[in-house]
Amino acid sequence: MKSAGQWLSFQNADGSHRLMTCFVLVLGLFNFFFGEIVPAGGGFGWDGVTYADMVRNLGSLISDGKLSHYYAQRILPSAVVRTMLLMWRAPFTNINIIHAFSIYNLTLLLCATIAWKRIANHLSLSVTGRWLGFSGIFVNFIVSKQVMYYPVSTDVTAVLISLLLLLFYLKRSPIPLFTITVVGSFVWQITSIYGAMLMLSLCMTMNDESANPPRSTFNSKKFFFVFKASFLVILALSITAYCIIAFVLRFAPQNSERVHVFERFFAGAPSLLAVIVAMLMVLGSLQNLSAIVAQRRTVKIHLWILAAAGLLIPACIVRLISNPALPDPNGFLQVLEWAVFPLNGEGKFLLPLLTLTLTWGPAILLSVIYWPDVCVEVRKLGPGVMGVVAMTLPLGLVTEPRYVLGAWPFVVVALVLVLAKSKLSRPFTIAFFALAILYAQFWLKLNLAPWTGGDGDGLLDFPKQMLFMHYGPWMSWPSYLIQLPIVVLSGILLRRLLRSSNE
Repeated sequence: MKSAGQWLSFQNADGSHRLMTCFVLVLGLFNFFFGEIVPAGGGFGWDGVTYADMVRNLGSLISDGKLSHYYAQRILPSAVVRTMLLMWRAPFTNINIIHAFSIYNLTLLLCATIAWKRIANHLSLSVTGRWLGFSGIFVNFIVSKQVMYYPVSTDVTAVLISLLLLLFYLKRSPIPLFTITVVGSFVWQITSIYGAMLMLSLCMTMNDESANPPRSTFNSKKFFFVFKASFLVILALSITAYCIIAFVLRFAPQNSERVHVFERFFAGAPSLLAVIVAMLMVLGSLQNLSAIVAQRRTVKIHLWILAAAGLLIPACIVRLISNPALPDPNGFLQVLEWAVFPLNGEGKFLLPLLTLTLTWGPAILLSVIYWPDVCVEVRKLGPGVMGVVAMTLPLGLVTEPRYVLGAWPFVVVALVLVLAKSKLSRPFTIAFFALAILYAQFWLKLNLAPWTGGDGDGLLDFPKQMLFMHYGPWMSWPSYLIQLPIVVLSGILLRRLLRSSNE
């Protein structure tokens, strides 16, 4: 009979996964009984007010035409919680809805750890690789802190959906992949596109030359050197342009609104360049694009049918239950504008990198350091994964890091496969996990004082800034100036430890 030390052990895969599950369970239970709840919206938060209304009045919202296209694509968690409360014969009070969402979220997180174990087993990851991947997906601000602090949301469901898409894609299981695509389309609106791309690429392959192309492509050392030089030049020019515009504003305040648009653009220009280059590096070479298109003939007819159905079925249902006349808070053009002209981005350079790291932890920094190698592993995983990652990269520019949630597990898996080929020293491993815990902030008290004013007032001031310092649109200058050096120094530390590990 195994002892508790053997059953929960860092030394073997099964014991490690039990420890991972225990970590999620203990942290979830602690937060359920003793944790904080966001004060806004009576504990529902901002979007959570709408999700709670969907729990209470789902049928009438649909029949009365009060459900927008946007929220129709996020209806599933509220529908499940409504069913839970009806089964328990519990009234739809605020506290019951919050507790039901908390139980629902914790249950799905435990299911997500099982999905991660199956992915790790399929890829035959080492114990260290399993822990690195677990830290990237689960030990971060969103999963370890925010979803428990702000339980009335769709984020946990989206994490599980993303992991299941990856699992069934790796296992080449079209029917489960199709099912998750349809279900996930009512949680995270671009899931149907992710699923369609993954289904169409189930029969496609990338040979070694395509996955790791010769030096004359977007992954060559020469190309990467030119990019880094161009990035530094554009960063310097953008800072100069911003300073000139700020000077002009002092003498022409009547044009301040128009000039602020240019401020936002120049502040975001270096990050925009980085994302464009990152997308090209995912592709690897122009020849890969034609090779992928040429492989369309290898896609079996049933996969074409499943991919089309995965797109059309959710679209038809959403159209049937929603009112297209209602405003869409996050339409395509709106998100595109935020990507090019980041909100509250005046002078806050490298804001996307900062917010992504604050939310997803040191795995973001390692992905940046190893990006050419991560792209190789992404291409080895197939065109579908390439499409998911490339399509999601521009969403990181919005500086609301939860926008990249659907593709994050795919990037983490590629990063773990890269790190499996490197020598990781003990100091690096300790530093990585210490930084993961630091950035996860599940130990941090967010409600330092009672919130005053309206839910949308004073977001740049404390105590509300304790939450909003993680989000670009509402990050204050003091929060930016304090956090940016910490993130930069964290990246430098990890890079130096990696170099010393591999010398």
